Amino acid sequence: MDISTGSTTSLRKTQTDWIILVLTGLAILVRLWGIGQHSFWFDEAREVLRSLTPWPDVLFVTDGADPPIYRLLLFPIAQLTVNEFWLRLPSALFSGGAVYLSYIWLAKQKLPTIGLLTALFMAVSSVQIYYAQEVSQYSFVVFLALLLLISFAQVRRRGAVADWVMLTVAIIVSLYSYYGLAWLLPILDLHLMWQLWQRKDRGQYGRFFTAHLIIGLSIVVLYFTQLNIHINRFSTNKGLEPLFVDPGWLASVRQFDNYLLDGFISFFTVPFSSVPGQWMPLIFLVVTAVGSIYLCRNNKKTCHLTLYFWATVAILFFVRFIGIYPIGQRYALAVLPLFFMLLAAAVISLKRWPVAAYALGIFLVSVQLFFWPQMAQVNPWLALPRESLRPAVAYLNEQAQPDDLVYVYYGAEPAYRVYQNDSPLETTYGTWFRQLPTPEKLAEIQQAINSAPRFWMAMSHIHQQEDAELIQALATGTPSYLVVDQFEAENAAVFLFVRAP
Repeated sequence: MDISTGSTTSLRKTQTDWIILVLTGLAILVRLWGIGQHSFWFDEAREVLRSLTPWPDVLFVTDGADPPIYRLLLFPIAQLTVNEFWLRLPSALFSGGAVYLSYIWLAKQKLPTIGLLTALFMAVSSVQIYYAQEVSQYSFVVFLALLLLISFAQVRRRGAVADWVMLTVAIIVSLYSYYGLAWLLPILDLHLMWQLWQRKDRGQYGRFFTAHLIIGLSIVVLYFTQLNIHINRFSTNKGLEPLFVDPGWLASVRQFDNYLLDGFISFFTVPFSSVPGQWMPLIFLVVTAVGSIYLCRNNKKTCHLTLYFWATVAILFFVRFIGIYPIGQRYALAVLPLFFMLLAAAVISLKRWPVAAYALGIFLVSVQLFFWPQMAQVNPWLALPRESLRPAVAYLNEQAQPDDLVYVYYGAEPAYRVYQNDSPLETTYGTWFRQLPTPEKLAEIQQAINSAPRFWMAMSHIHQQEDAELIQALATGTPSYLVVDQFEAENAAVFLFVRAP
């Protein structure tokens, strides 16, 4: 052995280890930048309220459509504080941890350079940073997806008892955290079965059977405790009519490219944006295709990584086609690391032309930087789903009189309950009446305020122009109410109404 060569390899590994640690640290810092500045929006507030459920009832909350593990991670924090920073902190840490895991996963595939570049893309990913600053399970989903990829790779590579235990635990935790992770499992499991078949190792067959028996029993428990309820609620709320019914199977297959661009590529690269045309996602789609070809042509042993992405996308399309699960966007975040891996592979494919490789890499990073949520003030194409009810509620509390009533618009209820959990003001929460005609909406408000001389209406998560609609209806109703004071923030407001003489 050449001692100098060994020393050089060790030095490079040490340098790479430091680079990935620094990159992970910087990724976490970026995710902490401004994490507590914005209020909880509708979905976040609902998650916070679920986490405030007393023990042990929090174990069995079926409101919403997700299993319990993420909620249990939030539970101890929620008992101490409902501060935005602390409740969003787990999301930021999981998102930063995913940067590190993405490198570890690909380094185990003997692709350290692609792994390092994938980690860079994960670090600057606009969609990753957005969900790192939200009380939601989506950063945890990406983290768990990488944990599954690593666990399956470790079993294929070595297959020790500890590896099988890790894989079993990773799968159960994933299924008990987010149902969407299940669609990543078929292709990973098939690849594992194929390799075990090639090895003809009976000991591994026994471990495979034992692991899947335990996983199967855990799914049975999950089904009878929560999954059966979630299936009914989820299918009803999302209106998942099979695509082979409407618009029909042939038309749906023809639209697969649109589903891919809108549901996957656009959301992974320019989320919550209104970029004119589809030129941006088309560029990323071409880069993804180049990366796919490179991984298969450069090394046949890594071609399965390309298959992981495209097969999982096909599975997600199929389950939407038959009406089981929504397609794309946040529901497809489990394949995000695979997507960035393909982008990284495309950049590495240009290594013979360093200028082109650097240019492509800089372009891919720059696009992500421009769509960071922190850039919302300067990016004209970015429209984040945020709702600033906290300052509106603070204004209401400063201006309200002891005898004032508060009517809470249905979309504001979750966040209002979080921010006003001990308010002395008499409060009525409105029903979800967006489907009703205006006279019926007015009748509900009038019944709630009972001809009071003055009342406040708190609003967020406002549907279309419903705020203007309700203000006009109250002004023309009997009795008539006019707005005499108001505070408006981002997608949120409070209005003080006084009865007209």
